[in-house]
Amino acid sequence: MNPKKLVHEALNSLSVVQLNLEQVRDNDSSTVKNLGALLHTFEGLKQAEAGAMKLKKPKLDAKFFGHIYKAKDCSEVPDDEYVVFLAKDDAFLPTLQFYHEECERLGAGPRQLAAIDAMIVRLKQWREANPTLCKVPGIEEDERLLVEGGYDKSGANGHRDQEERCTGTGDD
Repeated sequence: MNPKKLVHEALNSLSVVQLNLEQVRDNDSSTVKNLGALLHTFEGLKQAEAGAMKLKKPKLDAKFFGHIYKAKDCSEVPDDEYVVFLAKDDAFLPTLQFYHEECERLGAGPRQLAAIDAMIVRLKQWREANPTLCKVPGIEEDERLLVEGGYDKSGANGHRDQEERCTGTGDD
């Protein structure tokens, strides 16, 4: 289940607890203490949800969406921190070679430069093995793109809705 849905369900459950707290008339201090702790959690969740709504950042990549994870710690990369290039894109290899040069100029460490070199080798091998898939990049006139708040050519409500349509599965 997706985290936003979990927070929403937790808030609904804790709202019921908040209403019932006023009806607690017994003198069992541990019950009152436990309910008080739940209310504190409830208030924290409400603040977290409000903060998340305010801090939502726009997605950078308009053509692709999904879940990207860092290999080093398995943490998910937020939508506003990644873009996607495809191996079949004829402009990507020179872009990656320029990226290597720029990283070197900026003083990136040897492990970073070696990782880029290894990616260049893998990219060249893939392109040699799949020449019929390689192409000049482009966006068709009727191709749907993601934009802040939804899509530029449909009533879709955000890229997660489209992801569900593409994969046939939801986050729940």
